[in-house]
Amino acid sequence: MFRTTLHVNEETDVDATVSRLRAECERSGLSADHTALVIYDVQQTLQQLVQRGAEVARLGSQMTVSRELRGADYNIMIAFGAGVPDGFFERLKRKILGG
Repeated sequence: MFRTTLHVNEETDVDATVSRLRAECERSGLSADHTALVIYDVQQTLQQLVQRGAEVARLGSQMTVSRELRGADYNIMIAFGAGVPDGFFERLKRKILGG
């Protein structure tokens, strides 16, 4: 069973995120058919969330969305936040890792 959680926001590079997810799916042994389905669903979902999230953030509002993509061999959680200030641990991680 392939499981992962994607933490994304309005600044997320959808293509890079999808590329990393594809590599994780392949490494986990997920079938080619399921990998293609997962990639398509995640890419469509992320493109919509990033686009709408950018609009919301530009207006000074906030948006959080959780989405679960589930199949027989996979479970993918998408946690999306737009315009939401980073929490303490996220700021600390960025400071330590220089991101």
